[in-house]
Amino acid sequence: MLNFKGNILTTEEKEFRLKELEKECEAGEVDEEFLPFLFLINLYPVVTTQCCCGHNGEKDPHVDFRSSFSEKDTIDKIIRPLETMHPGIKMVLLTECERLRYCLRLDKKDWKIQVGDFIEILKKASIPDCRRD
Repeated sequence: MLNFKGNILTTEEKEFRLKELEKECEAGEVDEEFLPFLFLINLYPVVTTQCCCGHNGEKDPHVDFRSSFSEKDTIDKIIRPLETMHPGIKMVLLTECERLRYCLRLDKKDWKIQVGDFIEILKKASIPDCRRD
């Protein structure tokens, strides 16, 4: 944790990670089956850092992401609604890096549905709350 730089995703970091994703795509380093989902996820105030659709039976499907929401909003607006919809999803907090990452561990059978619901939740969480107190 000596090099920890924080949790909130900045615009600069998102731009950097999207450029890196572009390079990884060109090099064929991203699961092609996951690619359409990555582009949709990255439209919202998060950015993917790693993903896998669970190919070769070795790994469970997962998507790691950084969030520009506060920790509380990430939990309340994204993680809890997703876990309510899909109780089998496991959220792991990855702290072995300079910047905190969230990792969604998905079901092998239903990962596409779960990622689709993740995207819908991101969409809802990204709409500004226009209610007045």
